[in-house]
Amino acid sequence: MPAHSKRTPEMVEAILEGMSKGQTLTSLCAQQGINVQTWHDWRYADEALNIAHTRARETGFDVIAEDCFTIADDKGDDPASRRVRTDVRLKLLAKWDPKRYGDKQIHSGDAANPIATAIDVSGLSVDVLRELAKLRLPE
Repeated sequence: MPAHSKRTPEMVEAILEGMSKGQTLTSLCAQQGINVQTWHDWRYADEALNIAHTRARETGFDVIAEDCFTIADDKGDDPASRRVRTDVRLKLLAKWDPKRYGDKQIHSGDAANPIATAIDVSGLSVDVLRELAKLRLPE
């Protein structure tokens, strides 16, 4: 029996619900008896499912991020273990959803951050210019 014929509304709902709770797609598909590629084939062929997948994934990412607080605050676990567990989650979130969880990167020269042009110092006095010349800028 082909994998695509196994799709049921209940299966789809279970996978989407699990994703929105931060569970892995691999484990959810295994629970439903399908492989991950089958799920991806279904969602790419069905725009509504693809949208629902994206929303569930984003919600799941938020759950994973919030879980970091619980893990970090668990005084019953050793500090090194807590740090590793939160670091792994945060690093994965930064890779999976860099716009929301990655470090902000500012690149000069783009429309939002243009490269500075020459500064007009014509209105400054000679004394002020001498003082400015003495300053060392950080390298």
